[in-house]
Amino acid sequence: MDTRTRLITNLPHWRYLIQGYFLTNWVMIKNSGQLLNIAAFESSRGFAGSLLGKILTLSLQVLVSRLFGPTYYGLFITSLIVCQLSQVVASLGLQKGGVRFFAIAYEKQQYKSLLDITGLSLILPLVLGFVMSGFVYLISPFLSSQVFNNPEMTTVLQRASLAIPFFALLRIGAELSRGFMTNRYSVIIENLFFPFVHIIFFLLLYLLKFGFSSVIDSFILANFLSAIMMLILLLSQIKRVLKEDWSMELVFNKLFFTSKWQEIVLYSLPLMPTALTHIGFNYVDIIMLNIYVEPSKVGEFAAPARLGFFFANLFPSITLIFAPLIAGQHGKNNMENINLLFKAMIRWICYMALPVLVFFLIASKEIMLIFGKEFTNDGPIVLTILMIGHIFEFISSGTGIILTMTGHQYKELINYLGSILLNILLNIILIPSYGLKGAAVATTLSRFIITVIRLYVVFHIFRIQPFTKKLSVPFGTTFIFYLGCYLVTYYGGYTFHSFINISIATICSSIIILIIISSGFEKEDHEIIKIYFDKIRKIGFRKKAFTETGVN
Repeated sequence: MDTRTRLITNLPHWRYLIQGYFLTNWVMIKNSGQLLNIAAFESSRGFAGSLLGKILTLSLQVLVSRLFGPTYYGLFITSLIVCQLSQVVASLGLQKGGVRFFAIAYEKQQYKSLLDITGLSLILPLVLGFVMSGFVYLISPFLSSQVFNNPEMTTVLQRASLAIPFFALLRIGAELSRGFMTNRYSVIIENLFFPFVHIIFFLLLYLLKFGFSSVIDSFILANFLSAIMMLILLLSQIKRVLKEDWSMELVFNKLFFTSKWQEIVLYSLPLMPTALTHIGFNYVDIIMLNIYVEPSKVGEFAAPARLGFFFANLFPSITLIFAPLIAGQHGKNNMENINLLFKAMIRWICYMALPVLVFFLIASKEIMLIFGKEFTNDGPIVLTILMIGHIFEFISSGTGIILTMTGHQYKELINYLGSILLNILLNIILIPSYGLKGAAVATTLSRFIITVIRLYVVFHIFRIQPFTKKLSVPFGTTFIFYLGCYLVTYYGGYTFHSFINISIATICSSIIILIIISSGFEKEDHEIIKIYFDKIRKIGFRKKAFTETGVN
């Protein structure tokens, strides 16, 4: 039996990992039949909820951009970034650390401990959230005048700072709810209820003539209401497992006088810098633009940047499927299988991204019209540059998985920090001369360079690389389609109607999909896809497994 056949026929691993990629590390192998059903159901629900939530969030941002224009849209996005960074600091890494201890206690049926962990994970960030809120409120004048060079931002930041404690409470509550091996409540509240209520409050306040403050005030109200709802649902989950042991005295004592704070905090604290680094990398360009350009330009850049993030998060994370497999094969010191998995991982990422990429590249102007005509000056070219950068990011993230899953996580951390510093440096160099295009090039170039470095490091250590000949056809076709449209439009002098341009983009995207289906997949790809869909058909979303395992 050759290596590929051994890899494909390792069905327990493939079925469990493919269908369980949205579940976190606490899912145990025991009761694997029932857990496979749970994994498949939660995966589909989580992805559907996440996708719908991102569409709602993007819809809100489109409303803000069209009603208030680039300047105020830029203020809104910048205030969101400040709030997001602040809530991460207030959370102290408990989004991940707290849920680890919560899930372990649930798995061991130590249900009373759930209240201890919940109390620490919610109350401490809530208190620190109010501290961070006051801190941001006080330094807002300094940030506005000395950093962002926009005095008008003072009021926006001060109002937005009121949302920080509830923002932290919502995020941690959603993570803890997932500790019950279900994402039902986190999807309902975090992905659906929060953006929906934000839109409703915004429209209501806008109709009541609150002006731009309706954007920030609705953000505060949505966070407050969603956090309260998340807390109520989380406590209902705990009450369900405690049953007759539940009492208000027990809840009060455990929530406010927890005995496990030291172990949980010490575990969680090191996770906070990682979360800050991740957010910082995603928003370096927008932060730097606030320093160098006028507010309206920040808004013009933020719109294609948000579309780029939507593209980057549109697909399930393929790396979560392959990461445990790679770790397992490394434990067996089987580099031949790691090489096959590496190639398959990058191939799947590219196959999912390329059809969407070619559509965005060809119809970039029409896509930017969603935000308004003011966003079509530099927006299309910025979107094009950033979208290309996200392709490098996909390849880079897959390469990073090889390092982290094979004991080279510190090399990966250095790469990650280096990419942020490189991005900052390139922004400093390029923004003063090239404005929004310079920021887009800086972000894409930093992603390209870090991708090359990661590929080199992996090749230097393991002598493997992820590219196959079959990738060249869809990549080459994508390049030819975009180059042809670019030459016809910019050098041929032809200007197509928006409907025709969108039609061309759709046709090109469809051709890429047909090329991938007809000749792009390797033998093991077809086998894995067949296994996945066969299992999904057999499951039929049976709820019996959920009842038997006590999932809420």
